[in-house]
Amino acid sequence: MPLAVALLSGAALAYQLLLMRLFSILQWHHFAYMVISLALLGYGASGALLTLFRRPLLERFETAFTVLAALFGPLALGCFSLAQSVRVNPLAAVWEPRQLGAVGAVYLILALPFVAAGAAIGLALARFEGSVHRIYRADLVGAALGAAAAIVLLYLRPPDVGLRAVGAAGGLAALAAWLATRRRAGGGRGARGGALALAALLLSALWPGAWLEPKMSEYKALAKALAVPGAEVIAERSSPRAALAAVASPRIPFRLAPGLSFAYSGEIPEQILIFGDGEIAAVVDRGAGSDPSPPYLGFLPAALPFELSAQEGRVAVLGAGGGTGLALALAHEAREIHAVEGDPRLLELWTGELADFAGRPHANPRVEVHAVDARAFLSSARGPFDLVVMPPVGEGVASGTAASLRERYEHTVEALSRAIELTAPGGVVAVDGELAAPPRASLKLVAAGAEALDRAGLDPRRHLAAIRSWNRFVLILGRSELAAEAIATTRAFAGERAFDLAYYPGMTESEANRFHLLAEPELYLGIAALLGPERDRFLRDYKFDIRPATDDRPYFLHFFRWRTLGELLELRTTGGAAFLDWGYLVLATTLAQAAVAGLVLILLPLWWLRRRSPDSGAGRVGLYFLCLGIGFLSLEIAFIQRLTLFLAHPLLAAGVVLAGFLLFAGLGSGASKRFERLLPAAPIPIVAAGIVGLALLELLLLRALFATGSAWPLGLRLPAALFAIAPLAFLLGMPFPLGLRRVAASRADLVPWAWGVNGWASVLAAVLATLLAV
Repeated sequence: MPLAVALLSGAALAYQLLLMRLFSILQWHHFAYMVISLALLGYGASGALLTLFRRPLLERFETAFTVLAALFGPLALGCFSLAQSVRVNPLAAVWEPRQLGAVGAVYLILALPFVAAGAAIGLALARFEGSVHRIYRADLVGAALGAAAAIVLLYLRPPDVGLRAVGAAGGLAALAAWLATRRRAGGGRGARGGALALAALLLSALWPGAWLEPKMSEYKALAKALAVPGAEVIAERSSPRAALAAVASPRIPFRLAPGLSFAYSGEIPEQILIFGDGEIAAVVDRGAGSDPSPPYLGFLPAALPFELSAQEGRVAVLGAGGGTGLALALAHEAREIHAVEGDPRLLELWTGELADFAGRPHANPRVEVHAVDARAFLSSARGPFDLVVMPPVGEGVASGTAASLRERYEHTVEALSRAIELTAPGGVVAVDGELAAPPRASLKLVAAGAEALDRAGLDPRRHLAAIRSWNRFVLILGRSELAAEAIATTRAFAGERAFDLAYYPGMTESEANRFHLLAEPELYLGIAALLGPERDRFLRDYKFDIRPATDDRPYFLHFFRWRTLGELLELRTTGGAAFLDWGYLVLATTLAQAAVAGLVLILLPLWWLRRRSPDSGAGRVGLYFLCLGIGFLSLEIAFIQRLTLFLAHPLLAAGVVLAGFLLFAGLGSGASKRFERLLPAAPIPIVAAGIVGLALLELLLLRALFATGSAWPLGLRLPAALFAIAPLAFLLGMPFPLGLRRVAASRADLVPWAWGVNGWASVLAAVLATLLAV
């Protein structure tokens, strides 16, 4: 039976990770957090089911377990197919409340496979109460292997293909349970269980591929691009980072030039757009690497830093997969260009199918390509550079913040501080991005830049400059004071191209707001406030949260303040909805839904138990497993968020942390009985004290690990992360079997309910930990 439990647990965890990936493609990244909670809500619901029907299920344990395991695969495939048919537009939730009902429907549909898996595993824990540590070990180790397998699958094949493997794993779990039952019965059991398992396997193989193919939201940019007559996908790549699609439109060519000067009267070359998970990830100009480069590039706001420092200089372009920064560096004749891109599959497109179209800019002898994350490059790079171009700020800043829950370590104070360290005297750090009205991301970036300059002992008022167009801004941070020549170049560049000056040392308000007229020069006034003595008050009183993002709080695109919710809701039908961090609000709604549903699922069985035995001790049992579930998942989520910086991608961090935590917790569960024999007096308090001590110690150890190992190759960072996880996870695996054995010895009927309480607590922890982190 442990093999069947391990297979089923691994399938459930792999399904969870695949759904996280699929939701990033279908909707937006923040729905990944919903997947974690719905998985665990399914486990909580399974506890209620087992509590109410414990006796008949235990009397027919072999049949019940086999049926539940066999159901998991068809439910995993069928519920995903059904969920795709529900029309959901979370963007409209703030003015169309029924969309919350649609989100809730998807939530409940996708919880069903986890109910089946959770019920089967909980049933095994109740049936083999004397071997709880072995069953729980099989559950955790199987889940760890499932997490690892899911990550490997995502590197090899698209996520919808992995769904078939998950379905097949459920069938294999049913087959393993049936074979184990036959061995215990001496081969006398009938063939119905085996036939059911084989049917589940066959169904997974024959499930129509069209039903599993991800149907991307019609509100994503890729769906809009493919609606252009003649547009087609000409190349694709898939990885845990993103599903990439290169789209060409020969009949009506794409021409994307964010912030292009109205003074430019020439032509923009034909372009191919690269989409990552349905949103624009890169723009490929025809002939971007040719000589001369497309002339329109010099009329973008992003060209200013290259005018200041790139001429025959040493340049680092972070996030170079976008192409514009690299093309600008080539156009300004930089002598040495370091093109940094964290997604190797994006580089494959540039250097493969799109190379001839782009003029092979990455093959230029002045260009050195680095397939690493921006922060990893900053940690390991050797300066000095004349210009460091940070990745652009974008993805929903001006039109509803779908990415408000995504960690952005490349735009934190620490990232900007390191970039400033790497620049030569006279060199600059530059960032460009979208400009909203009222400004949010721009001011948040200025606040981070000012703090980074402060940390370097530099006066932000003398080392900072900014310009804007009608929808873009560029921030300049100088390692040295911006000299008269640099200021003159900035003023001339802006004036010739009809860009507005937002700030330079010595600027007056009368110089702002000349070309793209606003009611008042909000960006200039905001920057002046951030660089003045009232910075703290301005940050506190501003309607949006524009405090600098840091490595401890890396949610750069999170601007929401609860005190403005009423005002924004009043304005939602007149344009105010664009300023709602609806990703954060959907997460808060998910917490409310999970809390209500969980209370029903937990309190109903509790009422049932107390009717049968008023003095059941259920309150103490419930509190123990509630705290245990919250503690375990909170630590897991915290490690995922901390290791996202170290491993450079959230899904990779999730896979490594889940696999590591579950594997070592499983080993700890297996050792719990031996530990109890060694310390029979108070094993649970000793383990709890050890967990608290190790958690506090690892707060310090992780900082040291990040400081020394962030520049290591991924092959070293992965085992280092696992090594950091191991001791704490090992101890975390002990409290559950120690507690469940004690419950089984005194009140065996509470075992399924304790399993459900633990699952529901994990739901709350998964969502609440994220809300608290933001």
